[in-house]
Amino acid sequence: MIIDGTPQLSKIVGTMLLMSDITIVPLKPGAFDLRAVQTFQQHFEQASLLKETKAYLLMNMYEKTHLGMEAWEAMQDLGFPVLHSKLGNRVAFAEAVTE
Repeated sequence: MIIDGTPQLSKIVGTMLLMSDITIVPLKPGAFDLRAVQTFQQHFEQASLLKETKAYLLMNMYEKTHLGMEAWEAMQDLGFPVLHSKLGNRVAFAEAVTE
């Protein structure tokens, strides 16, 4: 299961975690997503009391930016394993929508 959205605000995150064996949480570089992981962690810890489950972080990386590199380093300290693969920034898709 991939949670893509606002996991810190959703009331169904706990239910989704109980339904999954592995959860992948994609994050963008920035304080909002990094803070959201702290709230997600609370949901995860509650679900883990009821079921063995795993969660991984997946970076939506802006490879060559200072913010992207700082966020990558910060993710290492959030308490979840970080996947080595990274999502790329799909600028072409965003540009196509505006044309």
